[in-house]
Amino acid sequence: MRRYTRKAAQPCNIRKGLHYFLIEGAPPVPEGSNEVVEVFSYMCSHCNTFEPYINSWAKRNAENVRFSRIPVVFGRKAWEIYARAFVTAQMMGLGDEAHAALMEAIWKDKVVMRSMQDLAEFYSKFGVDPKSLLQPQSLSPSTPGCARSSARSRLMASAQRLLLC
Repeated sequence: MRRYTRKAAQPCNIRKGLHYFLIEGAPPVPEGSNEVVEVFSYMCSHCNTFEPYINSWAKRNAENVRFSRIPVVFGRKAWEIYARAFVTAQMMGLGDEAHAALMEAIWKDKVVMRSMQDLAEFYSKFGVDPKSLLQPQSLSPSTPGCARSSARSRLMASAQRLLLC
């Protein structure tokens, strides 16, 4: 029986302009650190399929990589409520547990949330007062988290256009 062993990682010759492009206007990343940003939507079936893989990867690389998520709507008005809910949940410190639970509720349990009231009730399971989520300022596009997420989404869209050319 032939045995296979994993070889030591070989250095790659990754070149700017060939394998990757710098994103104009992107926030600087400190020298020697790595950042991975997942651009996702709760309503995207591909994002749902990818979820366990990215979570596993992020846990294995927690010491070396700063991992974050940016919710996007891909121009679909119906998806906007979920993107805003993600940003609000992050701002309230709900984090990965609430994110995973919402993804599971949508795709495994087939729960459709059509209003902020529905999402407020969902997040109440994590100790959030539903009334605080329903405050108009909590989900305004001008809220710093929403604005930052929107700006980063535009940067990622620019990068995607470069890669598709």
